[in-house]
Amino acid sequence: MSAPAPAPPLWGLMAEFEGPTEVVVAARSIHEAGYKKVDAYSPYPIEELAEALGHHHSWLPLLVLVGGITGCIAGYALQLWSATIAYPMNIGGRPIHSWPAFIVPTFETTILFAALVAVLGMLALNGLPQPYHPVFNVPSFARASRDRFFLCIEATDELYDFDRTWSFLLSLQPQFFSPLALLDKGRQNHQWDRHREQKDLQRQSVLGRRAAGEGTASRKGVRQRHSRNHEEGKT
Repeated sequence: MSAPAPAPPLWGLMAEFEGPTEVVVAARSIHEAGYKKVDAYSPYPIEELAEALGHHHSWLPLLVLVGGITGCIAGYALQLWSATIAYPMNIGGRPIHSWPAFIVPTFETTILFAALVAVLGMLALNGLPQPYHPVFNVPSFARASRDRFFLCIEATDELYDFDRTWSFLLSLQPQFFSPLALLDKGRQNHQWDRHREQKDLQRQSVLGRRAAGEGTASRKGVRQRHSRNHEEGKT
């Protein structure tokens, strides 16, 4: 007898929904159930979706503010150093530290640093660039940029349990449901087919043993009733 096929390593479980209302309701239910490591994918920003998942705060505005202040100080300090220390020049009797002339370059460096931090911070906080992700193995995920909405509960969540989480997501009535294995698409499908076959065999075996036990108990009860009826007939 061959050994049971091991379950492939999972990234999580994904559910697909047709519209924004359905995905927001499902996201709220997931958050209320206590799941924290949840990702949502939609063709366009949905403010209610982020709130439903409990994502109320982003570090990006603070990073942009720090970047802008850094750019302002750096731009002004560079001009001050070059005009008063490195290359002091008396031009037309104007003061060496002529701060009105420093305003425009300082403004430019402020905008430059803030913009760079905004772009780089957004990429870093979103984990980009990411050439590969397990969600790419789901064929219907290509519609996430057009007209479909997805929710994914990661396997690293503290409350994650394959069977319970699977049943919970199915209770949300998604249009499509899929496990996300940390494998390429071909190996993922092959291993999940084997794993599901083993699970089905185990369930059938358990049901068979239960049915056999119930049948034995039923026959024993019938024999006991016959025995009692026979004794009553003798008396």
